[in-house]
Parts: sequence; structure tokens; C-alpha cells
Amino acid sequence: MKWLLRNFGERMGDILRNPRYALDSLYREFTLADERFLSIIIGISIRRIRAFLGEAIHTPDFAARLL
Repeated sequence: MKWLLRNFGERMGDILRNPRYALDSLYREFTLADERFLSIIIGISIRRIRAFLGEAIHTPDFAARLL
């Protein structure tokens, strides 16, 4: 959770400078648009792609570098 809040002020500044980009990004996240795109191209299910994306944070060495 620390890594999420680490650069909160900087990210809020980015959101305020680019509200359209921030909203588009949230939309893509909620609709799984990027995962669907990858799924079509490489022929892997959306569930597997989401698992791949979440895998790195469960690696202790990687997670420690985010803190």
C-alpha cells in the first residue's frame, strides 16, 4: 500500500493537468479494454493476462523495490 501512496501528490498533479487522459485510463481499466486487445492479438484469455499483470507484485524482490 505504501507504493500506492508514495507519489500521490505527483500523480494528483498529473490528473489535474490531464483530466481527459486520466478518465480515459480509468475507462480502459474498468472495461478491460487493454486486456481484451491483447487477448485478441495473442490468443490468451483475459483472465490469464490479468494474472500475468498481477504476478509481478507478488514477487517479494519486485514489491520491495516499489517501496
